[in-house]
Amino acid sequence: MKRRTSFVLSLVASVLALDVPAHAQDPSFHVQFLDDYEIPGDTYSDVWFDGTAAYIGRFGLNVVDVINVSTPTSIFWTTQITVPSPNNACSAQDIKAGLSVVDPSVVLGFVAFDAAGPDMFGIYDFTTPSSPTLLTTVSTIGFLTSHNTSYRDDGWIASADSLNDKLALFDLSAYDPASPPAAITSSDYEIVGLGTGFVHDITLTDDFLFVAEWDALLVYDVRNLGASAPIYMGEVEGFACHAVWATDDYEYVITTDERHGGAIRLWRMTESGGSVSLREVDSYVAPLSGSYSTYSAHNPVVVGDRVYVSNYSAGAIALQIDRTNDTWEVVASYDTSTSSPVTYDGCWGIDPSPGIDRVLASDMGEGLFTLDFSGLEFRSPTARPKTIAPWQTTSIQVQIEALGAATLDTGTVELYTSINGAPFTGSAMSFVAGNTWQGDLPAADCDSRIDYYFSADTGSAETFTRPAIAPTEFYTTYSTLALTNVFSDDFETDKGWTVTNTSLTSGAWERATPNGTGMAPGYDADGSGMCFVTENGFAGSGVGDFDVDGGPTKLTSPVMDFSTGNGLISYWRWQGSDVGDVLSKLTVEVSNGGAWIDVEDVENMAGGWREHCFRVSDYVLPNSTVQVRFTIADISGSVTEAAVDGVSADLFCKSPVATAVSVNGSGMNTSCFSSTACVLDSAWSNDINYAGHPGASHTVLWMYAGAGSGTFGPFGEFLVDLSSPKLLVDVRAVTGGGINNHSFTIPDDVFYAGIPFTAQGGILGGGVELCNAYNYVIGF
Repeated sequence: MKRRTSFVLSLVASVLALDVPAHAQDPSFHVQFLDDYEIPGDTYSDVWFDGTAAYIGRFGLNVVDVINVSTPTSIFWTTQITVPSPNNACSAQDIKAGLSVVDPSVVLGFVAFDAAGPDMFGIYDFTTPSSPTLLTTVSTIGFLTSHNTSYRDDGWIASADSLNDKLALFDLSAYDPASPPAAITSSDYEIVGLGTGFVHDITLTDDFLFVAEWDALLVYDVRNLGASAPIYMGEVEGFACHAVWATDDYEYVITTDERHGGAIRLWRMTESGGSVSLREVDSYVAPLSGSYSTYSAHNPVVVGDRVYVSNYSAGAIALQIDRTNDTWEVVASYDTSTSSPVTYDGCWGIDPSPGIDRVLASDMGEGLFTLDFSGLEFRSPTARPKTIAPWQTTSIQVQIEALGAATLDTGTVELYTSINGAPFTGSAMSFVAGNTWQGDLPAADCDSRIDYYFSADTGSAETFTRPAIAPTEFYTTYSTLALTNVFSDDFETDKGWTVTNTSLTSGAWERATPNGTGMAPGYDADGSGMCFVTENGFAGSGVGDFDVDGGPTKLTSPVMDFSTGNGLISYWRWQGSDVGDVLSKLTVEVSNGGAWIDVEDVENMAGGWREHCFRVSDYVLPNSTVQVRFTIADISGSVTEAAVDGVSADLFCKSPVATAVSVNGSGMNTSCFSSTACVLDSAWSNDINYAGHPGASHTVLWMYAGAGSGTFGPFGEFLVDLSSPKLLVDVRAVTGGGINNHSFTIPDDVFYAGIPFTAQGGILGGGVELCNAYNYVIGF
């Protein structure tokens, strides 16, 4: 029976057995409910799809339900698997499936016997979903249970013992489902002594074994399991590290923390010389859900660059990785729970493998859901610009792909822009090729801030944007010819930052080479080595041993001189907390000697170095006493950490003013040349007076990149540097009247802005005569 209704409809449904559509607690975001299945009163666990069936476990019971999901809008119960004695006391909460190597027509299913043995897991025949059959039980000495398994196509399967710090691998490449053994009682490899916690989850790929060990994320090389045991490659500290998945190219690894305020984390993995390094680049803690703060992220699955994750209280969530800057954002979500979970309850598992238009999600109290995540996916083909040239449009591209059942309405692709906070206005983008579209950021004066976002509709008129919640969030770039640095600090030396503490027990800001914990960074942002962190502690210290307690602790910069104009302040920051609320936020402020003005509040994160920049004049009047301040406190007893690195202050380059200065060296030349300044997109006029030169037939204008003096010839003094690049020699016949004009149009191209050069006039015929010269700067 199904149950997703108001109280009154529940009463009616109990009598009439009506099926009622789901009503999630939090609003759906780009996800459509299709159907659900639930037996009221039961508690569900993970879900796995194969063929036409969804296998959903029962938490705390030895039962797996098999649901036919071939029609996602009308799913129905088919049968159930009941784990027999002697493993009947288990919790059959994790299920996996894959093809047999010996007979690829057979689908093997793997049901983990969690919480009680004596065996670890069972191998089933899932070929016919309506009649699954237990073939073999699997165990090995010293292992008591299996919380999760992970199977790969060549027949290797890994099993995590969640009661101990170890895992086992079994080679099933020769396993014949036509004549299976009743039991497998020994593993091929065992990895023991994995940290100080226990192994909660594993993901076995063709190349790597990823291990979520609760206190750490570990990586092993498993490319040659047929000949050698897994080879340890590296690890990073964890904080209730629960589950792990990776992108297909292993550029990114995704983990979840199963705890109050539990985050999903994005790691950048780099392999070099037989080892791997893992750097946390972003994280996400779901915000308040219903009546309570979010409890925890749980299980992730990655498809392409889209990360699907189940969250106990926030439901099924999709995040999109942005490879241009190692970040991600939530692009879709559906809250499966009608309650407000404060502990282990709500959305347990997620499986997008049936298709984007029929994603499976399992909820502990609400059963199995089919959800349509169809929509539009935006990607930036190149990194978005931090600055652009002023006074001209700048082309920008975006790639748009229709996912699932969605189609793109090509007439709705638009670029929305705003200059200096004005209302956003949209303009149509042009199709380039494939899935690429191009638009123009508007021409704006130097020092301007341009905010923008992309938008497009599906064929069903649903609007999608990038960023996903635009215009609440948007991208920003700044128009300037260049940036001139006035302050830069990688914290390798003491440049005069000050720390002020109030009611602080621990966690004061300090400049150090960071020692990481499951919440504090173990590396700086810019690669120099040092940064400011909240009480560094020592290598090997535990989560929360030296975190912020009480406070606040405030880190204040030296003054930055913006007395000559406006500019940008940029920095890298890290914020992490296990509560995911405003009580542990990192506040960034700016001042010009007066009041402190909020720039941003960083919250709902569990670490990850993120860069941010802002224009000074958006908050305070630029002057010679600008400072930034970073403040954090913990008034809720949480684990709270912060860090700052790579602070930079840069002036926008001033618009070069067009200048023309007459020069005449020693004074021996006749002042027979007059000129105007070289202004972009304007006429540049030059007059050479030949009236006092009998026999004149031509006038000449020499233009060189450099100025000169002191070089004399029989015709006068050269005032251009003849060794510098020659730009132009313009010779014109005299036309009568005593003055010859040499006029040109300076291109409307900011490339030329600020370029200096020198021009000198001369007269030919009746002898050669050199005139005075002008030194120029092309400008506005």
